[in-house]
Amino acid sequence: MINLLFGLKHREALQNVFAIAKYLKPKEKTFNLKVICFFNLQDRDLQSLNNYNIEVIKLPQIFKIKGDENKSKVSSLIKLLRFHNFLESNDYIISKNDSLIISPGGFLLDQLVACFASQNKPSYILQNGFITSDEKIEKESKASPKLFNVFLNLLMKVSKAFQIRKNLTKASSKITYLAFNDEYRDYIRDSIDYIQNAHTVGSPRFNSAGDMETKYKKSILYLSSSALYENDQNLHELIKEQIFELYNLFSPKRYNLSFRPHPRDSFDWLNYLSGTDINILNKNEELMKQIYDHKFIVSERSTVILQGILSGKVSFWVHKDKSRIYDYEHIRCEDEASLVENIEQCSLSDENYINMHKNQLDVLKKRMISYCGEDSCRIILGLVQENINRLNKK
Repeated sequence: MINLLFGLKHREALQNVFAIAKYLKPKEKTFNLKVICFFNLQDRDLQSLNNYNIEVIKLPQIFKIKGDENKSKVSSLIKLLRFHNFLESNDYIISKNDSLIISPGGFLLDQLVACFASQNKPSYILQNGFITSDEKIEKESKASPKLFNVFLNLLMKVSKAFQIRKNLTKASSKITYLAFNDEYRDYIRDSIDYIQNAHTVGSPRFNSAGDMETKYKKSILYLSSSALYENDQNLHELIKEQIFELYNLFSPKRYNLSFRPHPRDSFDWLNYLSGTDINILNKNEELMKQIYDHKFIVSERSTVILQGILSGKVSFWVHKDKSRIYDYEHIRCEDEASLVENIEQCSLSDENYINMHKNQLDVLKKRMISYCGEDSCRIILGLVQENINRLNKK
């Protein structure tokens, strides 16, 4: 029996766990799944965890991630030290688990990975949202001030918590990055500043649809992002601007425009869009049903565009932030006007719609997400099993 712990930043990452648990049902004696969640679980989450017999490791509220929270570097360091003390006081979290999978993006989750590595236990960083290597390079180019780096180096010398974090960049650490596609995998392998051990696994939480549905002739679903949660005010303003631009373009053409706020978005969209007839969807209801109820899926950059395409829907990115562009033919539109042109062309006939979707699906499978659903689950669990077997032979 392999005890596999998942460290999760948000609810979307939890869907990966449920996908893996569902895949394991006939083979559930092989793995014992546990989760430690850095967000507050809802009743439906707890019910699903209970249904799959997944153990929940309780985390004090102080370590939960709060949206729209502006954190200073000093307060983050203090929080990190307190979290490390929590892990040391509850050493069973690491000692009673054989391996760890986290969703990336949190400094406390990184500490959890570093602690597993310090005990020679394999950890995996499972890509959850879509990102290009160009965007990753752009983010990493924004280096911390030199004075703060000097402070960090000092902490690494005097604090065990920070000494352990050195494991995050050691080539010998048993840390593996699990990527959506070969392009991003190769970027990680070639980067001197990143984990060298990387594999393409796709995404467990995404699934391919069966038959394509071409009804709902003039319905468009616009998906927002977690901009405010990520403290990206500029992106939030761009999305506010874009939804009105799209409304003004599509309304005269009698398209029905729906808007789904991101589950981690706290903005009052109902009030902001009150002067329109845009249908604001419940952000806590099942996303897949909302996708199936529309013919076109649109977003500035949401990962859900991938799920839309996999679900048989023509789906487009329309980037307003020109410094962060996902340049994928057939999927990315140059601007709102070209989006309207593409949707109008697809609406002329089912044949046009089907051909556009085929082109999008080809691009997606070749460059964006190599595996999904059960195939992704099989690959991930195979890697975990193989590494545990290798450790047991030593």
